[in-house]
Amino acid sequence: MGTVGKVPAALGTAAAIATLALALPARAQGDDAPPAEPAATTRGFGERGSFLLGLENVFGVLDQTYTGANGSSSTSVNDNGFFPQYLVGTRLSAHGLMSSGLTLGGIVGVWGLSGTGQSNGSSITAFNVGPRIGWAGCFKKVKSIGFWGRTGPTFQYATISESITVNGVPQQSSSIDSWAFDWSFEAFLVWSPVEHFGLLAGPTVDLGLAGHQSQGNQSSDWGWHSIGMSHGLVFEL
Repeated sequence: MGTVGKVPAALGTAAAIATLALALPARAQGDDAPPAEPAATTRGFGERGSFLLGLENVFGVLDQTYTGANGSSSTSVNDNGFFPQYLVGTRLSAHGLMSSGLTLGGIVGVWGLSGTGQSNGSSITAFNVGPRIGWAGCFKKVKSIGFWGRTGPTFQYATISESITVNGVPQQSSSIDSWAFDWSFEAFLVWSPVEHFGLLAGPTVDLGLAGHQSQGNQSSDWGWHSIGMSHGLVFEL
């Protein structure tokens, strides 16, 4: 090989060595670098074990029926708007959410109403409590929309006080104590605009099983049934 041929060959060899020298550190750095973390995925309602805290019956429509002796219908009340509505009011709920979507918890609520007229006044104090078992989940393609079905017994207690006045002077007063035991069904859609928070909306049904009402020395069987649409809030902790 002549001198002219040796020069290009030397230059080619030097270039190959330089390229290999630059490639080896880059490859070593790539091998030692930690693997990239997978992109975070949004989890839907009911897809993880957590704790659910709810504020229910904030707003809605409710039709209530009260039955007296022998199951005869005594009073029917239809309300819409913000709760409380007669013997039903805003309540708290707390539930454990298992990784399978099963929910276990309960509801509790205490509220009161009062009103006055020209010659009478009345007040209602009500309380209810009940355990719940249910299942929560979400739509795979729309993680922000979930569903939550629940069922369980509900115990309700209410005291109704009435008074009659003449020229501002109390003349007569009475008190009615009532309790009812019913089975409740609740089916909510849950919209989660942001993670850990959701808006509840769905139908509720209460089927009366037993009850009793007393006023002075008189007492009778009493029942309570309801059907409506409830709206509320839920927080996932």
